[in-house]
Amino acid sequence: MSIINPVILFSSSLVLIFWLRKAVSAKIQKASVAYRKACSEKDMLAADQAILATETGRLKRGLEETVELYEITREITGSLEQDKVFEIFKDKINKF
Repeated sequence: MSIINPVILFSSSLVLIFWLRKAVSAKIQKASVAYRKACSEKDMLAADQAILATETGRLKRGLEETVELYEITREITGSLEQDKVFEIFKDKINKF
């Protein structure tokens, strides 16, 4: 009886070790796949962010130009005198 118990214990331990090894390996593999997917999504988001930053800069420059043009037009149309209009226009063009 004393020989059977160590053999059963050893066999049970081996089965448990291999089962645990397989279970841990499967979990590591799933985590690895999830990590690669997250990295891929992060890269796609970084590319989208760069595109949005470029577009935001372009729109900001367009807005600044439009506001400047509005200000020039507002100043020029503030006077009905032709000489003064041309003088303001010339000043603004030189500044712009």
